[in-house]
Amino acid sequence: MLVDYKRGTTSIILRVKLRDSAVSTGAGKTGLTSSSSGLIISTIANNESTPTVYAQASSNVESITTLGTFAAPTSGKCRFKEVDATNHKGIYEIQIADARFAVSSARTLLVSISGVSGVAETDFLIPLRDVDPYDSVRFGMAALPSAAAEALGGLYTRGTGAGQINQPANGMVDSNVVRNAGSAITSASGVQEVKVQSIAANAITDAAVDTGMDSYTAKVWVIKESTTTDHYAVRWFKNGVPITSGITSPTIQVIKASDGTDLIASTSLTEIGSTHYFKKDESTNKLTAGQIYFAKVSATIDSSTRTFDQQVGRDSA
Repeated sequence: MLVDYKRGTTSIILRVKLRDSAVSTGAGKTGLTSSSSGLIISTIANNESTPTVYAQASSNVESITTLGTFAAPTSGKCRFKEVDATNHKGIYEIQIADARFAVSSARTLLVSISGVSGVAETDFLIPLRDVDPYDSVRFGMAALPSAAAEALGGLYTRGTGAGQINQPANGMVDSNVVRNAGSAITSASGVQEVKVQSIAANAITDAAVDTGMDSYTAKVWVIKESTTTDHYAVRWFKNGVPITSGITSPTIQVIKASDGTDLIASTSLTEIGSTHYFKKDESTNKLTAGQIYFAKVSATIDSSTRTFDQQVGRDSA
């Protein structure tokens, strides 16, 4: 006999075959009762040094009222009864106190039957597990949900049905977010609409924003320095903040709004010291008072050419 149980299982009913020692055929011994003279049923766990013994001579073996129905034995006793002397010769039912199956850290419980004249000594080992082989849902493992997979409270599986997560390709999982912080998320044409009530101070930094969202702009000033020279000054900005390094190949082009031709063809700008301001002094092709012009400035910033247009002009000569 080798039937295993989870350690601490209660109401265990054991059935074992006792053989007739007077024959060599292995036939079962019939007719035994809880009062059979000399009957001894002994149990010992693998981590115990002393067995727990139930002996007929000490009146520690009592009968079973209803076979197949566990009834807790009287304290210090076990129960014993023949199952069917005609159809199951030599088969006996034994009921032992629950405590014998709950010995702390025990891995096995050995049961030995002996002492009755004409009955071969019999031993059988009962493995005691941390898991429950009779738990069809989670095998007695408390870390797993006590519900069938895909059912309420159970584990998700891969697929497109109820209680499943769709994985259209390796490394991908479909999702359909319907609530955020307890509030429903609406959508239009498959695009989710998310409303943000507030953003914490300094929560969005330049490093946190994708480079594709960076905004590059420039500011152009033009001043008539004298009757002979127009002075252009340029400053570049990234996300509204002045750029203080990495500006190369800066140029300026001034276009007439009247016909789209150049007043000043594209030409290089010169940095004013190390201020990151750039200038162009023009004494030949000067602005005409009352006319509209467009200043187009370009520079290489963050490995790309950035171009910005601004209307310029002068009201008086």
